[in-house]
Amino acid sequence: MKYTRGIQSALLIGLLLFAAPTADAQPTTSEPQMVNVGGRMMRALIAGMERRKPGQPALILEAGAGAGLDEWSPVFLELARLAPVVSYDRRGIGQSEIDTQPQNYRRVAQSLHDLLTAIRIPPPYILVGHSFGAMYIRGFSEMFPEAVVGYVYVEAFDFDGTPEEKAAAFPESERAQALAPPVLPPVPPDTPPGLLAEIEFLKGEMLRGGVEGRKLQQKPGVPVAVIIAAPPGRLKHPGEITLRLQVKHQSEWALQSSKGLFIVSGDTGHNVAKDAPDLVLLAVRHVLRNVPAAK
Repeated sequence: MKYTRGIQSALLIGLLLFAAPTADAQPTTSEPQMVNVGGRMMRALIAGMERRKPGQPALILEAGAGAGLDEWSPVFLELARLAPVVSYDRRGIGQSEIDTQPQNYRRVAQSLHDLLTAIRIPPPYILVGHSFGAMYIRGFSEMFPEAVVGYVYVEAFDFDGTPEEKAAAFPESERAQALAPPVLPPVPPDTPPGLLAEIEFLKGEMLRGGVEGRKLQQKPGVPVAVIIAAPPGRLKHPGEITLRLQVKHQSEWALQSSKGLFIVSGDTGHNVAKDAPDLVLLAVRHVLRNVPAAK
């Protein structure tokens, strides 16, 4: 059927890209820098900007919940060989100073936009988001759609599914439990305030069933790559149910684009940059090669 052929075509494209050689020059990197953004400091790491050509996309890396720019360390230099790249600590995370405003998608997006303005890195951007970072890059593209020319979703949180859909996928005897609010581990009392603010925001989003995340739409007409981790442990009940739903929802992200790549890998866990950096490079390379040339 068409759905299957589309995924197979995307996987074939991925295999061809993976096999293709590259001859990228070694980029110049610097130490992370502290940048004044609206009167408070944010930490950013930049590489390859000295080689950026007019109209060339820059890679903007968005880490998962509670994580900062160091999450991308296993793959950062290799990404910088492909394109100019920026990773950073969100406000209150890592070494960036805590925010004075409540955390939400719009606030994170505005802070990132202000950071990129402060370090003089203009669009276009390819947004690369891991885990909950996928929702943050969606939030950025909602606010600044003209700046975005591609997406890479790295083991993204499944924010498209509703609690009712999830419950319906379980056997009837387990549906009540599936509909129950998630039981989240307690937050240690010594948690840094900035990290606590992000945890509380994301915890609220999970308890509300991801309702805000589902409002964030993907920009049409741009290349997309999606990576899903399917290690053996996720193939056992009940993990295989949530995995099937994740595949259902996120394959649609790739299929919404005529230049979509969809990858499901059994050789990586949730931290794909650490476990399988070549998959991240493959996905980014696919999007870069399918961004229309600057006029």
